[in-house]
Amino acid sequence: MDVFTKAPAPDFADSIVWLGKRLATVFEASGGLTYRDARKLRAQFADKEGADANRAAAKSIQLLCQMLNLKASRWRQAPRKCDLPFVALIPGEGYRFVYDLSGEGLWLTEGAEGRERIEAWPQGTVFSALERRQQLPREKTARGVFEDIMAVDKSWIVFASLASTIASVLVLATSLYSMQVYDRVIGQGGVATLIVLTIGAMIAVLIELCLKLARSAIVDRALRRIDIDAARNIFQRMLATRLDQYPRSLGTFAAQVRGYEAVRAFIIARKLYLFTDAPFALFFLGVIFLIGGPAVAAVPLVAFIIALSVGLGFRRAIEAHSSREDMVGNQRHGLLVEAIQGAEFLKATGGSWQARQRWDYLSRCTAEEMTQIKHLNETASYASGVIQQISYIGLVATGAYLAVTSNSLTVGSIIACSIVSGRVLMPVNAIPGLLVQWAHAKVALRNLDRLYELAEENDGVDSPLVPEVIRSRFEVANLEFSWVTQPTPLEVKSLEIGEGERVAILGAVGCGKSTLLKLMAGLIKPERGHVLLDGLDVQHISAERRSELIGYLPQQIRLVSGTLRENLTMGLPYVDDEALADAIRASGLASLLAGRSEGVQMPISEGGEGLSGGQRQIVGLTRMLLAKPRVWLLDEPTSAMDDATEEQCLRAVRDAVAPTDTLVLVTHKIRLLSLVDRVIVLTPQGIALDGPRDAVLERLRQGASAAQQSAQGNPTGQNRPAAPTGNARPVETVS
Repeated sequence: MDVFTKAPAPDFADSIVWLGKRLATVFEASGGLTYRDARKLRAQFADKEGADANRAAAKSIQLLCQMLNLKASRWRQAPRKCDLPFVALIPGEGYRFVYDLSGEGLWLTEGAEGRERIEAWPQGTVFSALERRQQLPREKTARGVFEDIMAVDKSWIVFASLASTIASVLVLATSLYSMQVYDRVIGQGGVATLIVLTIGAMIAVLIELCLKLARSAIVDRALRRIDIDAARNIFQRMLATRLDQYPRSLGTFAAQVRGYEAVRAFIIARKLYLFTDAPFALFFLGVIFLIGGPAVAAVPLVAFIIALSVGLGFRRAIEAHSSREDMVGNQRHGLLVEAIQGAEFLKATGGSWQARQRWDYLSRCTAEEMTQIKHLNETASYASGVIQQISYIGLVATGAYLAVTSNSLTVGSIIACSIVSGRVLMPVNAIPGLLVQWAHAKVALRNLDRLYELAEENDGVDSPLVPEVIRSRFEVANLEFSWVTQPTPLEVKSLEIGEGERVAILGAVGCGKSTLLKLMAGLIKPERGHVLLDGLDVQHISAERRSELIGYLPQQIRLVSGTLRENLTMGLPYVDDEALADAIRASGLASLLAGRSEGVQMPISEGGEGLSGGQRQIVGLTRMLLAKPRVWLLDEPTSAMDDATEEQCLRAVRDAVAPTDTLVLVTHKIRLLSLVDRVIVLTPQGIALDGPRDAVLERLRQGASAAQQSAQGNPTGQNRPAAPTGNARPVETVS
């Protein structure tokens, strides 16, 4: 029913943005409502008027709740006190946040215009109750993630078990059919009975087939949901991992992340085994007991116990070989990724044979472990098969003996029991394969637990800040950080960069310039000390809000597979064509597109292969121009460009950086220093020089001239005075 008839107010989009910020505060939503979220919400009302805008307003609540991890009820026609707090949508006016009911019966509300008491709601107003969704705790393990995913919907295992139960009962039709044919039809010549029994058995077989297909469809649908949920959760956790927590081998890391497939397969197989397969072994054993008596039933029971013991006896060996096979397989996958990414280096250096030698070694190890697993699995299966055959022989022999000596069994009963006995041992035959899945799942779960142990963005901060207004000034104090592969830590005792400053960071290769930019961008966390942005620790600011405020351009630009437009608008939804065209013209990217029929839809391969380093840098700079951050952190932004392209990019950056924006530039090029007013000289031990650009450059020239004269006067280098190293002395401030 369409309850919306009024025209919307002009600020309808502003109303839902206000509501989002209010709800983020009320429900302490982690991450808050970012500017990107606000743009998405505003876009819902683009080119919509009248009733269409009101319908969009009703649907936008669902999008807002998804952003804030809230749950909204269906729209109701009347408000209820038990739903407080809730949202009211007034047609043509906007949203109201209803937080209480006064003693006089007035609804206490808040809107973008302020607080208001409402006694009677306008006609057509609808209401939706809100509540916080169950959030996963920050300290989460891979096992807990899968438990939560499996707990979302348990109905599939109930329906699958029901289908299996009915199908298993119908399986008895075959054995009972055989018993009746041998005992009644053949002995008494009842052809009519044979026809009826045959038709009934055929119907039972067809129904069993339908039930098995139904069970398969139920399991497949559950499998698809679990697979999607697990993949999304694990991929999201990987993306949330802080940059300094990534392992050294990304290929091995990727293989470990893929391990969720083994965990998912084992969980499904285990549940089906425990709820549908294993219980019916006891059910069929009871059927044998009813038909043949305790002596006949004892034969498959003993065989079941022996087969189960044999299968479990192979567990340790299968688990050990599976663990080694997974470890070597991950290393092999990592080598494959490295060889593909480093193919140019391998070919240029002639080192392909070394990579091939390592590949052959890992392949042999993988093949050996897989062979051992296959051998153990087959041995266990063969043993189960032998036990099943012995059980069949023993059951027939026992039944025949009883039939001859006591006449307590008929031929039909013996045949029926022999048919059902195969069903008793069928779950045991599945144990070896289940053990292999179990071994792989344990290793995969262990690897995924390592992923969940890694620190993520805003680690330790349950509700990171999402400040709407923040000044672009930095303070660094007692900073210390070191990579695993770089034992010498970067140390910065004190550094302040004011709002609107233009700063260049110079220093030797490996002194920590790029690391300092990553620390300022919040991509990595200092081991000691802190980095403050407008007085707030950058690690306490929501990662989404931080990426809006801080634009970081790395030294090596890696693009993602897709189109050029997708790479330019990455993280920037709803960029209009006019803004995109302006940025392309300003950065000089238009020259790259000239003559290309695809335009901005030009396909980009993984990593940006096919584009030169300079072209990738132009794409990265163009994306920065579109983002318009408050802080510009540029790491060698034009190192691979020619002079003409570099000059155009410098003009674009100079025009784009606002007076209140802060620019921090790492470079080895003198030309780029025209963008800055202040220069910092960095060493691994800290800041050696800091001051105005021209004064610092003059001091560096004097130092280089003095070093050259010293080298000419003392070519052997004996008794040469040691150069100052950063914080071995107080930072020299050049004025």
